Amino acid sequence: MTKEEKIKEAWGENWSKISKENQKKALKNNGFVSQYYEDLLSKETICRKLFDVRPKSLQGIENNNGWIKGNEPNVPNESYFVFAFGGIYETFYDEKLGWLYVNREFVTHFQPIEKPKPPIY
Repeated sequence: MTKEEKIKEAWGENWSKISKENQKKALKNNGFVSQYYEDLLSKETICRKLFDVRPKSLQGIENNNGWIKGNEPNVPNESYFVFAFGGIYETFYDEKLGWLYVNREFVTHFQPIEKPKPPIY
């Protein structure tokens, strides 16, 4: 599914009630439209940003919750979480063995595992 499809899905049946101009705005601005449309969302599902609103379900769409689409990271010598088979797996690259724990052809997204900072005290 594409980012644009996710935005339309989040707005649901209300997507057709939004003007074409604001639909274009939503697709360019991570689902946000003019606050004029806030009545289309309930208090539980609304997310506000200055004078714009969007469904809460789109939270994290700006960076896809940290996931990078594709099946091959640019820096192979690091550990990654990968999304494959509908689940999240930890994997890493070995120079002699290649990718360990998951077959790369089944990976749709990956996310670098950040090494934790050392303790302060």
